[in-house]
Amino acid sequence: MSIRGFYGMRFARIMPLLIGLLIVLSLLHLLGLPGYTINPEKTTLWQALLAALTFHLNWLEIKVGYLPGSWDVLWTLSIEEMFYLFFPLLCYICRKEWHFVAILSVFLIISPIARTVWFSEYELGDKNNFAYMDAIAIGCMAALVAKRFEIKNSVLNILSVSGWAFLILIFVFRHLVKLLNLYDTGLYITVLAIGTALLLIAMQKRFTQSKQVPSRFSAVFRYFGRNSYEIYLTHVFVVLLLISGFNLMNLSGNWIWALYISVIIISGLLGDLVARFFSNPLNNIIRLRLKQKLSAITPEPENRKKD
Repeated sequence: MSIRGFYGMRFARIMPLLIGLLIVLSLLHLLGLPGYTINPEKTTLWQALLAALTFHLNWLEIKVGYLPGSWDVLWTLSIEEMFYLFFPLLCYICRKEWHFVAILSVFLIISPIARTVWFSEYELGDKNNFAYMDAIAIGCMAALVAKRFEIKNSVLNILSVSGWAFLILIFVFRHLVKLLNLYDTGLYITVLAIGTALLLIAMQKRFTQSKQVPSRFSAVFRYFGRNSYEIYLTHVFVVLLLISGFNLMNLSGNWIWALYISVIIISGLLGDLVARFFSNPLNNIIRLRLKQKLSAITPEPENRKKD
């Protein structure tokens, strides 16, 4: 694995949109626009910018409380980027897969505790970096299982059914989740991650076997999935705008479903526009230049030179 290539591709995917978003948010803050202005009693614009660019905005929010919505979404990005920063180094140190899996397994124990016990004196204490590492660890394990093991179709069906059962349990049967004490123990996130991992393993194995056929039903999910990063970082703009319109029209709570549907559709369209005309072009330019630099410093194999 090329560590330089890994970091370069992550930079190309993440940083253009992040920097663009921070420029827009800074301008809105300086203009004093409601919903985008950082409370000076909590922190300053420069502290928020530093936290966002050095990927510790989650720790800033643990300390000072919620920032405006468009800033708040960056707390999860901070955790994600810390994972990307240390993942190649961890792989380099471990060398063997079972060492890597052993370290990942530790997070299955630590994370539920980090969600419920650590930093409990803070309202946003569960935004610490260790609180959701079990989900990331389970995702890594799922990738290893999908790559290393041949799985029969009957087992893939069991994985799919089990995965959906876990997801439905967490999302739909919330009262049962509470009775099972999954909220208090912090295990509801672990169960959700396991369910997602089981589905991903089954879908990936069917895809490699050319049995995972795209359908019209799943097209909308693929559309949102391709632009998930852009949608996530920009959807709060849509939420705040539509809520303002909802309040101005003085609509009753019976119309809340229309607000939800409108937010989803418009957020998807906005994310697609941002991806198509901003982040994807910059992503491609940076990756192309990175590829050229890597090829320039990587010597060709002897047999290729002779050819």
